[in-house]
Amino acid sequence: MGIHRIRASIQESAEQVPLEKLRGKRVGIDTGVVYPFVANCATEFFQERAHCAYIEAVVSWCLKLKRKHNITVVVVFDGCHVPAKSDESEKRNRKRDIAKGKADAYWAAGNREKARKEYRAAFNLLSLHQKTIIDALKANGIDAITAPYEADSQESVTSMPS
Repeated sequence: MGIHRIRASIQESAEQVPLEKLRGKRVGIDTGVVYPFVANCATEFFQERAHCAYIEAVVSWCLKLKRKHNITVVVVFDGCHVPAKSDESEKRNRKRDIAKGKADAYWAAGNREKARKEYRAAFNLLSLHQKTIIDALKANGIDAITAPYEADSQESVTSMPS
């Protein structure tokens, strides 16, 4: 789900690092980075077609980091929902349910363009999707783990100055 404005909050202590400086390192990548790739698969996921070129794009991107820059990539997925954010989770789920209903109606009416837009709005990276993505990553020798809770809050601690 993410922490509102986390990137802006840690900008002061973060620095952009060229990929060359990460050569030989093991780097955790939050699924927030790969989510846009996968969200483009929303229609395929909702239509229960697991194969998706965007998942292949994520794998390819990770392999490029590995091969070209000698970076060991570990893709980090969110784990359990944080109980303190249950109201926000419910609100987002209602919005997704509405978008899914619209998408199904557009799809049935043959309006694929509007359906895809609504499927994307309805998409949520669920454990079922995580498994599909993790399986694809692992099949290509890319590590993937699931954080106990939200990955970004745990990763932000590692980006803080000592």
